[in-house]
Order: sequence, then structure tokens, then C-alpha cells
Amino acid sequence: MNETTLFLAQIMGPTFAVMGLAMLLHRDYYNEVFKKSMEPNLAYLMTTMAMIVIGVVLVTKHFLWGSLAEIIISFISLAILIKAVCLALVPTALNDFIKKFMIPKLLNFGSIIWIVGGLYLIFVGYFA
Repeated sequence: MNETTLFLAQIMGPTFAVMGLAMLLHRDYYNEVFKKSMEPNLAYLMTTMAMIVIGVVLVTKHFLWGSLAEIIISFISLAILIKAVCLALVPTALNDFIKKFMIPKLLNFGSIIWIVGGLYLIFVGYFA
């Protein structure tokens, strides 16, 4: 396995699993956090800028499509970059789109996906 894939799996795996579990256990809290995070303010701008930098770095350093772990990490990297660019270029349209899909059942489904993906990356990063 690629050294970069292993490193990113070791970082992303625990992060995704813990945050997925947290969102599943405290759905109402995180629903409010997500709603408030879309309000235009300095934190929104700084987060968008940081996401662009992180997305560019991840896509530049890890654009591999061989193994399942490489595909997952590359897909997440592209998703981060695409979302950040959309937040910068069409913030109100993206926020309106996100608000339409901010429903509890979808948050549960997303949380489970984060947990499963995180556990897979933990397995690949630490045990495979």
C-alpha cells in the first residue's frame, strides 16, 4: 500500500469514526451546529479558505485510484476541494441546497457511512 494512503488512513479513520458516532449519538446538537456553520461570518470565510488549502494538498499528494482505501481517500479529498470551491464561488446556492437536505434521517444515514468508512480506514491504516 502507498505510504501516503497508509498515513491518511491512520488520520482520517479515527476522525471519521469518532465524528460519525458523535453525530449519531447527538443528532440534534450537530444539526444545529451545521445550520449555524452556514451563517456568513469570519469563521465561514476562514473555514472555506482552510478547506481549499487542505483539498488542494490532499488532491495533489493523493490522487490514487488503485485499492479501495486509495479510492475512498481520493474521493474524500476531491469532495473536500469541490465543496470548498463551491462555498467560495456560490455560497448562498450551496447553503440553500444543504439546508434542503438537512433532515434527521439523512444525518443518521450519513453518520453511519462515516462510522463504517472510518472503521474501514482504521483497519487498513493500523491492522492490514
